[in-house]
Amino acid sequence: MKKVYVLLVSMLTLFSINLKAQLPDGSIGPDWVATDIYDVEHRLYDYLDSGKVVIIDFFTTWCAPCWTYHNNGILNEMWELYGPEGTNEVMIFQIETDNASGMNQLLGGPNSQGNWIVGVPFPTINDAPNPNNLPYGTICGDLYEVTYSPTIYVICPSRICNEDHYQDGYMTAAQLHEFMGGCPQATEPIDVALWQHFGNTTYCDNQLDDSKIVIQNLSLNGNLTNATVQVFLDGNVISSTEYTGNLPLYGIDTIALNPMLNLPEQAELTIFINLEGDTFLSNNEIELNVAKAPQSEMSFTIEVQPDNYPDEFSCELLDGAGNLIYGISALSGTGLQTFNVVITDPECITWNIHDSSGDGICCDYGEGYVRLINTSNGEEVMNVTGDYGMGTSKLFLATDGTIGISEHASSEIMIYPNPANEMVYVSANSKIQQIELINHEGRVVKQQNVNSNQVTFNVSDVASGIYGIRITSSNQVTTKKIVIE
Repeated sequence: MKKVYVLLVSMLTLFSINLKAQLPDGSIGPDWVATDIYDVEHRLYDYLDSGKVVIIDFFTTWCAPCWTYHNNGILNEMWELYGPEGTNEVMIFQIETDNASGMNQLLGGPNSQGNWIVGVPFPTINDAPNPNNLPYGTICGDLYEVTYSPTIYVICPSRICNEDHYQDGYMTAAQLHEFMGGCPQATEPIDVALWQHFGNTTYCDNQLDDSKIVIQNLSLNGNLTNATVQVFLDGNVISSTEYTGNLPLYGIDTIALNPMLNLPEQAELTIFINLEGDTFLSNNEIELNVAKAPQSEMSFTIEVQPDNYPDEFSCELLDGAGNLIYGISALSGTGLQTFNVVITDPECITWNIHDSSGDGICCDYGEGYVRLINTSNGEEVMNVTGDYGMGTSKLFLATDGTIGISEHASSEIMIYPNPANEMVYVSANSKIQQIELINHEGRVVKQQNVNSNQVTFNVSDVASGIYGIRITSSNQVTTKKIVIE
């Protein structure tokens, strides 16, 4: 029976934000603990901590290119020359990532290319289905964002992960060994490295407050127990965060940065980590471009042009508290499809777009796109196209058009009572021309045309729920939230 247990380093939960297909080269390789087909348990970081480079061949039993790579003997040669019976520099795993495969397929059963175990001197792991239902379906495969097979990763003792990209062919054993020699090494008595930024790079309120960075201790003299992370804008410190911990050599940690306030429309930030005695500063700094999120009306349209696999597409809109506002999943056809949505209150919205196969809505299967469009004027707010990988997240500000307008203008409309169960009374300083009640799907469920400053709107025949009430007057269109009991 296959078993995989995962140690989730604190940073790993962040990999679900703004993901692309495959881990980018230079990423921190996530840790895992897994049991191989002979019931021997392995932990990735134990091998890295012992100074070994780890090579992982992610494959599927039905994959013809995987079978070709398997039979070319590159990893067998690496094991013989540099594995435990050679120079003992490397550890190798082959990990099967199809959650429907089992020992029968590994031994050459139905739909398999052949026997994947015979003649293999290094461990084979039959990756377990992911209990969290992440898009690719197996634990290690999801951690490493495996979207095609074979995928060959080389992971340095420092946790830095790079892919052996197929171009004119995969690297030979000699080339892999030379490539291993470029692994980052701890060389300084005191050294801290700042590797990655996670979180949104857009903001609705001129404040970036979901920002995290990954640091690593490369100090030969001992554990990292404190450091200061500062964020600079135009040479001025706009955020400072103190780190306290106890990181051993090559240990990694994720720091949640304090909010960055009063940001302009767009900015180039510098994030710098400062450690007393650290004179090797080339790995202490990263640049980060940030920008204010685009603005949309509260009534908008999501337009989807799927590829030839529409059932793989899904998206969701979340409010500022992370609650689901609207969701789309498993489209039924390949034609252009539109979905009308109404946000009942001005909100900073997170728009998550997913493709379950990890290749986006793109490429060989018909190039698609997703657009967010203002309903009233047809103007495009955002557009996501092509190879966005497993998923992407966007922020936008949904407003009723009163942001930036005087408070007097927005206070002209009065709606009461709220909640209501029979009658809603609407008054305005200008003539009201139309009242519309809109459900969460964006459909108008009740409408009344009038020409008065005061209107009685009967909602006794409307189902209980939360609605948007849109009032069109002679000088503005206002949408507010109302609860019908």
